[in-house]
Amino acid sequence: QQIEKRLDEYQIREYVFLKGVLSEEEKIKTIKSAKVSIHLGRAEPLVPVISILEGLSCGLPVVLYDQSSYREHLEIYKHLAFSLIGLGDFNRIAEEIVRYLDTDTSQKDSIKKSAQEYARRYDWDNIAQIEYVAIRQMGYATAAKAPFSTRTALMAKSIIMTRTAVFTATAFSALDVTSAGISG
Repeated sequence: QQIEKRLDEYQIREYVFLKGVLSEEEKIKTIKSAKVSIHLGRAEPLVPVISILEGLSCGLPVVLYDQSSYREHLEIYKHLAFSLIGLGDFNRIAEEIVRYLDTDTSQKDSIKKSAQEYARRYDWDNIAQIEYVAIRQMGYATAAKAPFSTRTALMAKSIIMTRTAVFTATAFSALDVTSAGISG
């Protein structure tokens, strides 16, 4: 309801489609129909971010805020499929989206291939392991004692084995529609 109010306020309701909860199949189909994945999370303590990987696995370039947690993954800065933008720099975000949309077909194919190759480096096992190590580094003895948001990937490993969407944290919203299925 709050999102709908904002859409009306900015007079953009006709351009934004609120999908609600989708099945895994519908989610992947919707993301694959996109041209660019936009992930504007302001704080991402655990990398890799599932929704970013999901967009990449569908071959989408990703526009995201430049955050300290990404600096440990320096290949992101040089990677063809990523555009890192300063926090709150909406003009630059728009410029990057337009740049991707204006890219020629052969470059788009290269970006798609590059995005999918990056995403294939991860599967639920290594994501859970990365997040487990991060949880331990934050000083939690076990994942059960960590805040809910940091336990998601560890719990997801056992739940996701059925290949159904359980990550409500990556549910669609008006400004962040980057969720699709991770291969692997």
